[in-house]
Amino acid sequence: MLFRQHVLAAIASGDVTLAFRRWTKPTVRAGGTLRTAVGVLAIDAVDEIEEGAITDGDARKAGFADLGALLRAAAIASPSTEPATIRASRCGKCPTSAAKNGQRSAASSMTSTAARAWPGRDRCSR
Repeated sequence: MLFRQHVLAAIASGDVTLAFRRWTKPTVRAGGTLRTAVGVLAIDAVDEIEEGAITDGDARKAGFADLGALLRAAAIASPSTEPATIRASRCGKCPTSAAKNGQRSAASSMTSTAARAWPGRDRCSR
């Protein structure tokens, strides 16, 4: 799932907590994580929503000025599918930047056997 850089910065700061996508098949799932340029994002929820149920408040949580702006952007993306909401939050620093600073993540310091024995061990704490 791709986010524009300004949206990633807003998610990292907590100003954006909701994203909308139109897709035929979801590319993220609730409980998963997503590595981005601003760090690791936790995908807290993915829900289908009817277009008529989206509010101005939802649009503002997604970084749009109002509902109209959100709907115009969503219609351009894929007008024939129902929208889905994605609740996301930043849950960790970018693993690449930590490696550049000489730090190793818990996952990278575990052996591959231990990593397989503890799937999800390197996921964000909730």
